[in-house]
Amino acid sequence: MFTPGADDEAKNMEDPEECIVCGTKIKRIHCTYFCPNCGFKTDCSDL
Repeated sequence: MFTPGADDEAKNMEDPEECIVCGTKIKRIHCTYFCPNCGFKTDCSDL
């Protein structure tokens, strides 16, 4: 069964789009998430 928006919800839970420190859109490089604004870095194992 198709549920509109279900894929978007799953993606948001797996891949954060905003920095948890400053709220800026983050960049993903392989398994590392990096904030270009404040420099915060996290690894996908931290999620």
